[in-house]
Amino acid sequence: MPALPKISLVTTNYNYGHFLDATLRSVLDQNYPNLEYIVIDGGSTDNSVEIIRRYADRLSFWTSEGDAGQAHALNKGLRRCTGDIVGFLNSDDLHRPDTLANVAGLFADPDVAWIGGSSETLDVEGRPTGVTALSPPSTAVQWVAGLRFPQPSSFWRRRLTEELGSFEEHLYYCFDQEYWARFAVAGHRPVFSTAPLSRERFHPGQKTANPAPRYMHERLFIAHKFLNRLDPVAAAALRRIIRGHERTLLRDLFYQTPPPSFSTFFRTLRHHPDLLRDRQTWGLLKQRLFTRQDS
Repeated sequence: MPALPKISLVTTNYNYGHFLDATLRSVLDQNYPNLEYIVIDGGSTDNSVEIIRRYADRLSFWTSEGDAGQAHALNKGLRRCTGDIVGFLNSDDLHRPDTLANVAGLFADPDVAWIGGSSETLDVEGRPTGVTALSPPSTAVQWVAGLRFPQPSSFWRRRLTEELGSFEEHLYYCFDQEYWARFAVAGHRPVFSTAPLSRERFHPGQKTANPAPRYMHERLFIAHKFLNRLDPVAAAALRRIIRGHERTLLRDLFYQTPPPSFSTFFRTLRHHPDLLRDRQTWGLLKQRLFTRQDS
């Protein structure tokens, strides 16, 4: 029987001690025999370090120190990975009891470089609420557009990181979307598991629960980054998606509470001048002017 492949897994954490123990146990209790588990804590001030120390003898590496955000922490972990297969698990998410065994089975095919799957969903207390609907993107444009793809159910061969680089550290919300887009534009496509590969916890404290306009700015950054790497037909489709993203950004901006300043509005137009040709832009501006006069 061939040896099981070495899987390197990174968990980043910052002040999520109330979830962290369950996350670590969901990985370690699988007893996968060829696991390299790395935990990068961002200098937590809660009980996270105490929890990590409890499992230190079963971890390949851990540290607790300040960092420049989650993507920076993940890159620190990735640089320590030596396994053929890598992935990362947020400290509020979980693995299923059979996740690593299923991942190893999918990567038994040497032609498989990237896998994904659906994810069971949990509430803040860890109670099951359903399964994420997985609509696998099929084109590079769809990947760049950022269609739903459960992050904790994604694993890839480390050679893809060596080939395509690490996470974009300036991205706060969408560093994983940009990474998958990078894979796809380079010509890679994932093989999808028929079984869920993770359990995602949804709760009010997670950053994606209350996305700011920065989220849409990041999606636009990703779209523009890859625009010139696509063929003309795909690029035209992506430009239409960019226009939709810009409209969403402007609409979300205008309906913020409190409403944005005019300088914020004009700064957005300077970065996205195509909006000047959009009737919605002028309608929103007119609405804001009358609102200000009435207040």
